[in-house]
Amino acid sequence: MEKVAEKMGKVKGRYGLEGCPVVVTGVGRKIVGREAALRAGFKKVVDLGRIWGEEAALMTPAFSMGKLVEEVV
Repeated sequence: MEKVAEKMGKVKGRYGLEGCPVVVTGVGRKIVGREAALRAGFKKVVDLGRIWGEEAALMTPAFSMGKLVEEVV
Protein backbone atom coordinates (compact mmCIF):
# COMPACT_ATOMS: atom_id res chain seq x y z
CA MET A 1 0.00 0.00 0.00
CA GLU A 2 2.73 2.47 0.93
CA LYS A 3 4.64 1.88 -2.33
CA VAL A 4 1.51 2.40 -4.40
CA ALA A 5 0.65 5.59 -2.50
CA GLU A 6 4.23 6.82 -2.84
CA LYS A 7 4.25 6.29 -6.61
CA MET A 8 0.82 7.90 -7.00
CA GLY A 9 2.09 10.90 -5.07
CA LYS A 10 5.10 11.19 -7.38
CA VAL A 11 2.91 11.08 -10.48
CA LYS A 12 0.56 13.66 -8.93
CA GLY A 13 3.46 16.01 -8.26
CA ARG A 14 5.21 15.47 -11.58
CA TYR A 15 2.14 16.17 -13.69
CA GLY A 16 0.41 18.71 -11.44
CA LEU A 17 -2.62 16.56 -10.75
CA GLU A 18 -3.67 18.26 -7.53
CA GLY A 19 -7.44 18.51 -7.54
CA CYS A 20 -7.88 15.75 -10.12
CA PRO A 21 -10.08 12.80 -9.19
CA VAL A 22 -8.73 9.25 -9.17
CA VAL A 23 -10.86 6.54 -10.78
CA VAL A 24 -10.30 3.16 -9.14
CA THR A 25 -11.01 -0.11 -10.92
CA GLY A 26 -10.37 -3.82 -10.64
CA VAL A 27 -10.51 -6.29 -7.78
CA GLY A 28 -8.40 -4.17 -5.42
CA ARG A 29 -10.10 -0.85 -6.07
CA LYS A 30 -11.98 -0.70 -2.77
CA ILE A 31 -9.00 -1.70 -0.64
CA VAL A 32 -5.72 -0.80 -2.33
CA GLY A 33 -6.75 1.75 -4.95
CA ARG A 34 -8.93 3.96 -2.78
CA GLU A 35 -6.67 3.91 0.27
CA ALA A 36 -3.49 4.52 -1.75
CA ALA A 37 -5.09 7.46 -3.56
CA LEU A 38 -6.17 9.04 -0.28
CA ARG A 39 -2.73 8.50 1.26
CA ALA A 40 -1.17 10.11 -1.82
CA GLY A 41 -3.21 13.22 -1.13
CA PHE A 42 -5.94 12.90 -3.72
CA LYS A 43 -9.20 14.32 -2.40
CA LYS A 44 -11.73 12.71 -4.74
CA VAL A 45 -11.74 8.97 -5.42
CA VAL A 46 -14.34 7.61 -7.84
CA ASP A 47 -15.22 3.90 -7.93
CA LEU A 48 -15.92 2.86 -11.53
CA GLY A 49 -18.29 0.21 -10.16
CA ARG A 50 -20.63 2.91 -8.86
CA ILE A 51 -20.83 4.46 -12.33
CA TRP A 52 -20.83 1.51 -14.73
CA GLY A 53 -21.50 -1.46 -12.44
CA GLU A 54 -19.45 -4.19 -10.80
CA GLU A 55 -18.81 -6.13 -14.03
CA ALA A 56 -17.34 -3.12 -15.80
CA ALA A 57 -15.13 -2.29 -12.81
CA LEU A 58 -13.73 -5.82 -12.75
CA MET A 59 -13.12 -6.02 -16.51
CA THR A 60 -11.72 -2.54 -17.07
CA PRO A 61 -9.44 -3.22 -20.09
CA ALA A 62 -12.16 -4.98 -22.08
CA PHE A 63 -14.83 -2.49 -21.03
CA SER A 64 -12.61 0.48 -21.90
CA MET A 65 -11.89 -0.91 -25.35
CA GLY A 66 -15.61 -1.40 -25.91
CA LYS A 67 -16.31 2.23 -24.95
CA LEU A 68 -13.58 3.45 -27.33
CA VAL A 69 -14.99 1.38 -30.18
CA GLU A 70 -18.47 2.69 -29.38
CA GLU A 71 -17.22 6.26 -29.84
CA VAL A 72 -15.56 5.47 -33.17
CA VAL A 73 -18.38 3.44 -34.71
